[in-house]
Formats: sequence, C-alpha cells, structure tokens
Amino acid sequence: EAAKVYDWLVVDSRTAYKLRKRERELVHFYLGLCYLMQDNPEEALVEFKKLRQYDQDASKLPVVNFYLGLIYEKLGKPDDARIEYQGLAQMADTGTVIFNLAQELLAGVADPAGPDSGKAELIVQIDHQTAGSIGRTEVWLESLGVIATLPELMDSFPVRLSGAEATRKAAQEAGAKAARLALRVLGGLLLEKALPGYGEELAEDIADITLGKEEENRDTRAWGYAPLNFSFARLKIPANTCRVRLRFYDRSGTLTGYCDYPLATGGRAGFCDRHEGRYRTWFIIAGLAEEFYGY
Repeated sequence: EAAKVYDWLVVDSRTAYKLRKRERELVHFYLGLCYLMQDNPEEALVEFKKLRQYDQDASKLPVVNFYLGLIYEKLGKPDDARIEYQGLAQMADTGTVIFNLAQELLAGVADPAGPDSGKAELIVQIDHQTAGSIGRTEVWLESLGVIATLPELMDSFPVRLSGAEATRKAAQEAGAKAARLALRVLGGLLLEKALPGYGEELAEDIADITLGKEEENRDTRAWGYAPLNFSFARLKIPANTCRVRLRFYDRSGTLTGYCDYPLATGGRAGFCDRHEGRYRTWFIIAGLAEEFYGY
C-alpha cells in the first residue's frame, strides 16, 4: 500500500497540480501500518504522530484513533490508548458501528487480565478504491463461519481532485500547451533563419527547458489505488486459526468475490506480537481496485 501511494504521489515539481494534505497524510498512514504489520509499534507510532502533526484534522479520522489506540496498547500505555478510544467514541452517535467498537475497545483497556495464549487478535481493514467495490465484507473462519460483517463505510479519506481543482488543472494544462505551441512555432521560424536545418530542433529544446517535457508534466498518479473509504474491525479469534476468508459484496448485496489469507509469517497477513499488550495480532489489509487486488 505504501509503495502504491508513493508511486502516484511522486510527480515532477513542474506539474500544475499540487499535493493536498490528505495525499501526504496517506503516506504516513500506510507507512505506519507497514511498521505495525512488521512487528514494530515504536516506528508505527512515529508515523501516526507525523500524520497528526501535519494536520490536526487527522484527529477527527476514526481510523487514526483506532490504530493509535492499538499501538499504545502494544507499548504498554493504557492511559494513552484510553484517550484515543474515548475520542473515537465521541466521533460517533450512540449505537453506531464506530461507537460500539469504541466501547468494546475501552472495555478491553479496562480489563487488567494478563496475556491470553488461547486467543489472537485479527485486524481487518478494507480499502474501497472504486465505487463498484463499495459494499459489506464478511469475515469467515472455517471452524466458526461468519464471525463479523464490516459495513461499506466507517471512515472516508478523500484524496481525489475536487471539481474546482480539476477545472483549474485543465485550464493550466491548456495554457501550458498553448505556450509550448507558440514557442515551437515562433522559435522554429526565427531560429531556422539563423541556423538552417537546426531551428525546429532547437525550438523543441527551448520549450522543454522553459516548460518541462510534456511527459514530465503529465499527472501520472494511479488514482484508482487511492481509497475512497475504509471499513475496519478488531476481532478475537482462536490462537490456532490458520486461514481467514474475506467475502466481498457490492451495494446490491451481490457477492463480487472472496480472498483467502493464510495466517503465517511471510504471507499476505501482517503480524505484530503482543509486546506489552494482551494478544498477538494479525493484520489483513484488502485493497479493492478495478482489477480486484487482494493483498
């Protein structure tokens, strides 16, 4: 995920479009997840703090509070975890999915019991990357059947161009194209008189130096990999669980596909040991793009 985000963020500085805060925040968000899934909650905390420092509005994103609370639990800081979960509860109305999740998390922090070797935790996050992928997701275990159903939307992290930005970007690109054409035509005519046979080529070079090459100015970000919204859950599963299946549905309730995730180090699922927390934790991050990636 972090690699995909970086791929569509890296654009030549001469492009008309400037990165918005949410786009930069996504880099810290997915880097934090990568560290957490590689059993490194200390570095994960650094990335999530950077996200918050960059934009205080990130404090209003439920998914950020959700993960920061988990990280603080892993680091043996229950008071900080409690603050995050209380903030999560305050973001939602009583009885909603997020409010109920926050209450469960607060109850878990208040439980003074030690490590539980009979259970493990499973974090499931669904990144809905296209409108067609939006729908509920079922979490299925071979031994228990469906153990949870994630709704189609629990948090939104919009990064695409707004209507006004798209219009402004199109106008800037049209202006740059017209300026390039004028430089080529006028430069070619003038330089061809001074340097017969080389004028047109020199005019092209001057246009590239002045305005940047056309391919460098093109917006090459893969917008299809930017999430429209998130769904997420934190579940308890038997410690000996070997495989989890996710079943994906669209808004009409039609099954669009499923993906199996073996719970083994080095596989599709990430892992973070219990550290100072109570459970060992597995992570499944499923990104639903047009080509139906599951990773």
